[in-house]
Amino acid sequence: MIFVNREKELEAIKKRLESKSLELIIVYGRRRIGKTSLILKAIEGYPSVYYLAVEGKNNLLKFKQTAERLFPEIKHVKEDWESLFYALKDKVIVIDEFPYLIEEDNSIPSIFQRI
Repeated sequence: MIFVNREKELEAIKKRLESKSLELIIVYGRRRIGKTSLILKAIEGYPSVYYLAVEGKNNLLKFKQTAERLFPEIKHVKEDWESLFYALKDKVIVIDEFPYLIEEDNSIPSIFQRI
């Protein structure tokens, strides 16, 4: 895929991914402008979990299932956000459509703040 005028954004994301400290990167903007494609391009070659949150319920369970398929060693990790993020701390975690998580559980922002 060709990224037109996205080199600056791609480089900024990759720079954060190379950081030795834990980083939070938020990419936001209008729908259908290529945010997901940009992120997927940036994380190529990194051990990562990409999860597309869905409207409704069971995002935590679905996230864990997605992560387990990629990293079976987390199978016995407790099914809560803190435990999963701790177990995946050396991986890149991408959550697309984050507002759907908040619709399901409005305590998510405070949970993620602790992580």
